[in-house]
Amino acid sequence: MTVTHSTLTSEPTKSSMDRLISYLRHPPWARNFIAGLVPSNNATDATNDLDFTAGVATDTSNDEMIELLTAMTKRADAAWAEGTNQGMLDTGAVGNSTYHIFLIKNRKSGKVDILSSLSATAPAMPSGYTYKRRLLVMSRSGGVNAIITSFLLDGTRSANQPLAAVLTAAQGGIAAGALENWHEIGAASEPVFNSSWVNYGAGLATAAFRKDADGVVHIKGTVKNGTVGIAVAFTLPAGYRPALREDFVTIGNGAIGQVVVNANGEVWILAGSNVNHHLNTVSFVAEQ
Repeated sequence: MTVTHSTLTSEPTKSSMDRLISYLRHPPWARNFIAGLVPSNNATDATNDLDFTAGVATDTSNDEMIELLTAMTKRADAAWAEGTNQGMLDTGAVGNSTYHIFLIKNRKSGKVDILSSLSATAPAMPSGYTYKRRLLVMSRSGGVNAIITSFLLDGTRSANQPLAAVLTAAQGGIAAGALENWHEIGAASEPVFNSSWVNYGAGLATAAFRKDADGVVHIKGTVKNGTVGIAVAFTLPAGYRPALREDFVTIGNGAIGQVVVNANGEVWILAGSNVNHHLNTVSFVAEQ
């Protein structure tokens, strides 16, 4: 939503105020946001304990920001209890299985913690905790924790390997540690420009994309002249697409803009300038 003078009248309607409040609470750039919250096996008890750095993420429904203010250590082999150096298991006894690790928040107290569960979508939440966000998957084998860094496209999992290293070439995988060449928009056998978008030129980087060894797609370049709005600038191929729509803050002609990457690969320059528009802030995990 773009807030204009006409939107904010002296006597705003309820619907316009509701739209404004919704926009301020859930700006496009915050969708599926996550920063920090990096897991690692604890140095003292690598068998059972996981360390998490401080960080912040939106909850599963993108309705709430959940912020872990300080680093936390949680025990995989003990029932959940609030606070660092406490258990994180939602129910039952720990076994050799695959566990899903969630960031959780108590709506009333504001406390934030970590929870593990056999369920990928419906952990048994502690009393008072209503917000959650799945952070990672942990495989426990032989009574030892192993942090899983990624999912394969077919839904199976691979421990301690970056995503692209375990994909087949047909799925868009690349060798661990390798860095593929840029795919230039408009080049032979590559996606084409649409909606009148072209490279800006004048010595600025051309529009292109590539995937790194961790399965993260990066888009670069500066473009101009195209249609701003729900119009396809170019389409990313299979293997370079997010699971769900992703929104990004960009810069166009010195002002804030917005780029959308859809699950079908369509890239929209949804808001901002077409005098010049920079794409370098766009990066996401390729999940399909």
